[in-house]
Amino acid sequence: MSSNDPEDNLNSASLQLNIHKMMTKINVLNKNMVNIVEKMKKVDDKLISVSTALRDIEKESPLHNTLQK
Repeated sequence: MSSNDPEDNLNSASLQLNIHKMMTKINVLNKNMVNIVEKMKKVDDKLISVSTALRDIEKESPLHNTLQK
């Protein structure tokens, strides 16, 4: 159902352009979110490493050995 009215055609073209711009912005936001999640995973891995290291240090401390007896 196409219209020969130039104003309708202009409105349709404008709407299509706006939709394209929004889709482009959504794609950029999506990529940014993926990057954020990847960085969060790296931070999580580092926190696990630090936690493990602290646990190991705690096990080796003289105070820990004294309290275990």
